[in-house]
Amino acid sequence: MSSQQLNLYDAINNSQKQEFRITNNFIDIEDERYIISCNEIKSLYEALKINKTITELCSWDNKINVRWIKYLCRILKVNKKIKTLTFYEKISNDEMKHLTKALNINQSIKELNFTYYDGSGNMIMEYLGEILKTNKKITYLTLCNDEINNNDMKYLSEGMKNNQTITKLHFIYTKINDVGMKHLCESLKSNISIKKFYWQEIKMKYKNIIHLSKLLKINQSIFKLKLTDVGINDKQLRELSEGLKYNKSIVKLLLDKNKIGNDGSRSNP
Repeated sequence: MSSQQLNLYDAINNSQKQEFRITNNFIDIEDERYIISCNEIKSLYEALKINKTITELCSWDNKINVRWIKYLCRILKVNKKIKTLTFYEKISNDEMKHLTKALNINQSIKELNFTYYDGSGNMIMEYLGEILKTNKKITYLTLCNDEINNNDMKYLSEGMKNNQTITKLHFIYTKINDVGMKHLCESLKSNISIKKFYWQEIKMKYKNIIHLSKLLKINQSIFKLKLTDVGINDKQLRELSEGLKYNKSIVKLLLDKNKIGNDGSRSNP
């Protein structure tokens, strides 16, 4: 390794940081900034494969390629301490393929976050659906700033239908139309593991609420439902309330920042 790579290796192993965030191909450790380019990624792998303190790995808006991802996946295959993995960037099909293989081997990741998926005909959601079918350790899935088309939602929903370990499902700023919502809600009718179902800052149409209401009539595992800033009005709340009348599991319902008037509030069970 070069002197720069050795410095990075030593800095990682001497640090007590729990969160490891790579942003724009840089990382700050103990007031020092280190570059994480495709050349330095090998030294990152050498350090993290034996690191015992870092529990969260975040990749944020980096210039990456398949070699970069391969080394990151090698980390995930051998590191047993990382609990949270977050991608705040677009990744290619080939890169996602390697990540899928790594997550099928990894036994420590509990929280998986995907951000900035653009829904432009790639296979990211198909691979994610495969992860949900095979991985038995991930319990918390977040999709943020994603545009998920109907076909992609089918893959994701099939994964959720067969998954029995995800307990918290969280969508933030995610574009999903009523057909995609139907796919998701149908898959969750038979899912018994989901306990917390969160929607945040997503404008939900009336048909989306209809599908959600039908889900709540059947699903008896969700106990916390969060619908924050999703544009729910009085009419939509009345529809949601119809589903809640038959639900025996919801103990906490959050409806912050919506368009609910006095008429709608009287419909809230």
